[in-house]
Amino acid sequence: MILESVLAFIGLIVGVFLARFTKEEFKTGKKYFILICRVVLFILIIYLLYLVEINWLLLGFVLGAFVGYFFRNVYFYLGLGVFSLNVYFAFLVFLFGLLYGTLIYHVEKVWRKVLFSFIWFVLGAFILLVDISNTFIYSFVAGALFMHFLRRIG
Repeated sequence: MILESVLAFIGLIVGVFLARFTKEEFKTGKKYFILICRVVLFILIIYLLYLVEINWLLLGFVLGAFVGYFFRNVYFYLGLGVFSLNVYFAFLVFLFGLLYGTLIYHVEKVWRKVLFSFIWFVLGAFILLVDISNTFIYSFVAGALFMHFLRRIG
């Protein structure tokens, strides 16, 4: 599971490098990057909600949305999901990272943002050392990603 998680996070780094070498295409394709990024986030939310049981669904989703409203680093929640799920989720996180990395390339101090995203990504894995129900984690991550979905990306 660690290999899938590392590959999932590498999508962010590859996205930043792609943006570095394709500056001209970024200007014309920015709206499509944002649209596809939102679609991938929506697919991640639906996938997580598909995996949860009804009794944990509401509690975890509401708590995740509340925490996600205040704590805005999306890679913390993606780290929780990647380390507790399977390769399909890791692939979607990789795809999200490609798009998100491309969008944040033009932000000041981009490598600092990538480093903090990595730290939060790994901290999400350490939280999983506590014995928590997987269905609660799935619904929590889905709620937090939903709040990120509603926010402006990039």
